[in-house]
Amino acid sequence: MRNTKKTTFKRFDSIEMLNEYVVNELVRTIKNNPKAKIMLSGGNTPRPIYKKFNALGTQSDRCNFVSSDERLVPVNNKLSNEGMLRKYLKNYDGSQILSLHDSEIKKKLKEIPAYDIALLGMGLDGHFASIFPKMVNLDEALSSNDPICNVKTGVPDVPRISLTMSEILKAKIIMLLVADQEKLSLFEDVLQAPNEKPISKLITFAEGLEALIIKN
Repeated sequence: MRNTKKTTFKRFDSIEMLNEYVVNELVRTIKNNPKAKIMLSGGNTPRPIYKKFNALGTQSDRCNFVSSDERLVPVNNKLSNEGMLRKYLKNYDGSQILSLHDSEIKKKLKEIPAYDIALLGMGLDGHFASIFPKMVNLDEALSSNDPICNVKTGVPDVPRISLTMSEILKAKIIMLLVADQEKLSLFEDVLQAPNEKPISKLITFAEGLEALIIKN
C-alpha cells in the first residue's frame, strides 16, 4: 500500500528560500536534541546549504553526521562526499562526521536507533543515495537489513558504497530535494503510479517524507 498520505510537499519561491528552510530545520533538530544523528546527501545541490549551516557556528559538539553514500575514493578526492562534508562542516570536530570508509562503520550504524533527520537528493533516473535502477544488487540495496551495501556495476564513474533503504528509513524525517520541474514531474509520476524505480520504493515505505520543491 502506498504511503502517500505521509508525503508532504513544501514549495518555495526560490532555491535560496528552500536552502534557508533546510538550514533552519537542521538547527532546530540539533537544538531539540544536541546528540542528534543527521544523514546528509552528497552532490552539488546541497553545498550552499552546508556552507550556510556551518557559517552559523557549531550547534553541538555531540551530534553526528553521516553521508547517505560515498564513492570509493580517498577522502581528499573531489568526488568524495565525506570529503565534501568535512570541507563544508569544518566548524565541527572531524570525529562528528562518521566515515563510510571506516572498517567499523556497520557496527556504528547499527548502534544508531534512529536518525533525527535526513536530507536526500534524487536523480532523473529515479535513484536516491547510490541506489540506482540498473545496479546489479538493487534488491539487496532495497531490502537488506544491513546498513550499507557496495554498489556494483551499472553506476557511473567509480565504485560506491551506499546506505541501504532500511538504514535510510530509520530517519524520522526525510527531506527530499526535488528542486527542478523535471525531477518534480518524475516524482509526481511515481507518486501516482508506482513503478520499479528506487524513488518509488522510498515513497512507498518512508515515514515523514517531505518533498522540497521550487515553484514555477
